Amino acid sequence: MKTFTYINPRPFFYCFLALLFSISVTRYIFDLSIQHIVLFVSILVALSASMLCFKKFFLLFLLLATMLFGGCWYFVGMNTYSIEKFDGVVSVSGRLSDDVEYEEDKTTYLLKDVSVNRKSVKNVDLTIEGTGRNLSVGDVIEFEAELDEIELFSLNSFNLTYYRNKVGYTAEVDLEDINVLGNDIKLVEKFRLRVKDLLVENMSADDGATAYAVLFGYTNDISDDTYFAYRDAGILHLLAVSGLNVTFLISLIGFILKLLKVNRFANFLTCFIVLIVYAYLCSFAPSILRAGIMGIIFLASQLSGRCYDSLNTLGIAGILVLITSPLFAFDIGFLMSYFCVMGIVLLHPILSKFLKKLFPKAIANSLSVSISATVAILPFLAMMYSKLNLLSFFNNLLTVPLFSIAYPFLCVAVIVCLIFPFMGFTLTLCGYIFTLVNLIAQFFSKTSLVVQLSPFNVVVSGLIFFMFFLLSRFFMVSIRGKVLGFVSLASLLTITACIFAFVPMCNTGVLYVYTRDNSFVLLTNSKNETLILDATWSYSDVNNALIEINAFKVLANVQVNNILSSSSQEFLKVTNYSHEDITNREGTEVLLYNTDYHLGDFRLKYLAYENNLIGLEVEFDNMLVLRTSSELTNEDMEYISTLPYDFILTQEPSEFTALTDKQAFCLNKCSI
Repeated sequence: MKTFTYINPRPFFYCFLALLFSISVTRYIFDLSIQHIVLFVSILVALSASMLCFKKFFLLFLLLATMLFGGCWYFVGMNTYSIEKFDGVVSVSGRLSDDVEYEEDKTTYLLKDVSVNRKSVKNVDLTIEGTGRNLSVGDVIEFEAELDEIELFSLNSFNLTYYRNKVGYTAEVDLEDINVLGNDIKLVEKFRLRVKDLLVENMSADDGATAYAVLFGYTNDISDDTYFAYRDAGILHLLAVSGLNVTFLISLIGFILKLLKVNRFANFLTCFIVLIVYAYLCSFAPSILRAGIMGIIFLASQLSGRCYDSLNTLGIAGILVLITSPLFAFDIGFLMSYFCVMGIVLLHPILSKFLKKLFPKAIANSLSVSISATVAILPFLAMMYSKLNLLSFFNNLLTVPLFSIAYPFLCVAVIVCLIFPFMGFTLTLCGYIFTLVNLIAQFFSKTSLVVQLSPFNVVVSGLIFFMFFLLSRFFMVSIRGKVLGFVSLASLLTITACIFAFVPMCNTGVLYVYTRDNSFVLLTNSKNETLILDATWSYSDVNNALIEINAFKVLANVQVNNILSSSSQEFLKVTNYSHEDITNREGTEVLLYNTDYHLGDFRLKYLAYENNLIGLEVEFDNMLVLRTSSELTNEDMEYISTLPYDFILTQEPSEFTALTDKQAFCLNKCSI
């Protein structure tokens, strides 16, 4: 039988890795990030040395050319997403899509086909305040509002939802200020809404929302309890349309066509069309694109009688996606989808061989797949969720087989009910399976066997993936070559770790981070100690900021605003920083009024004027910072102006002030 690989070293897979790496690292290299520069140089040296050692000169040239192309392609991707700025109130018109999220007193729509002052622009993330008046999907509306341009990169995170949905602006408008011009609902939206109605009518609201997410990947309607249960139980991947869905869909169609005795070419053509239509219904999400392309190549290999090579196929899928949307290289969903498959391909054969000695074959294979996938996406889990449920491997043993029954059953039941609405009881039966999966998720999510994860160093993560590849059967050299490669990479990993351990890389200074509703401050001194001021909400946002400044030692989270907003002068809350919960009160200490308090090399002290508390002084590295409220009297402001502060930090970002130019290069102001 002929092989599907074009040359022995799997060039498509290697080129995909080179393209992904070069696109993702280019941004940080031009921002002079030492971590990423070290990573780039390390990989380049290791790549060149290994290719020259094995005399793969053409492959080395191909990979270097791909990396150069990837660096240029990053800037192409950024330029194609350029956003025009509009000042003041503008006239906006657009169409309400079915990507909508309902809250108690407001609704958020994805506004498509947008024109601003009669000029076509990117989509708008539109929040409509108020209730009582009905708007429908497909309504063409017009209104006047101020548009806020979105930033694709905020701190260390990529706004993947905005990029996927081609959103360029956010806006808020009152319901009564909207004028409805008509309705232009699209066929695909009608279909999805009809399916959603069928699911909700014949299942519970929660099960219907879960089934809708399983079919199309839209999770807006899922309750927080269900979403967090799936996340904490380690089965959130079931709500993403990916390889499991495509595999079951192809198997279902193949089974039906086999019963109809359809020939191989008609089978391939039917599956090809179905996968394209399905990807369109799922809005061409990265995970469905990857799975769909791999599914089509798998069917093509069967049709042509060639062997299916999983790594080369993964590479082809990745290259096609990155060529069309280069900034998907920063999309966590895209990365998790690809590295999950990569981990299964590389680690599953090794793990299954070992686990078969301990468990029956079926259980060993399932555990091996689950562990391989989880290990491969650990860096992304640490970045997004900060914890790992150790029982998730066993949870998947229960839920994946249930899902393999529920998904084909759901697809068939939806099609039947669309044609024969009186067959809704089939969806009700399917809903019972989702209820069972939800109960299992709720049970496993409450376990205490949870490991807290800290974000991985990007260099360490990259080198670990290469070590996985060296150990796998796909690195086709002798045992001596594997050992040599492993020792070389381990040495490089040790040297890199030493560089990061002994070379200070923390960005000393003040980082002021804000949203529309709140803000917090990070203060970092020359000893790489970081103090958090007023972090009262999402852990992930604070953690992204800490990653951005390469913070190594976080001392505490100091709550200032809750004291400044009250009349109390007794104490200031100083809370130990917790990776799991910024608002965790364990280890809370108090700062007495009119007393110096030291955290590391930071000195903290109240500032009062005429016995009124007006702020907190923080002194470090010959820098004096005042954290105060925006609600100060003129007398307070006059008093503050006589004091030698380098920075005055208020709750409102517009009032953020640097009183002197002293160490002004340390000052950062970020919107998230």
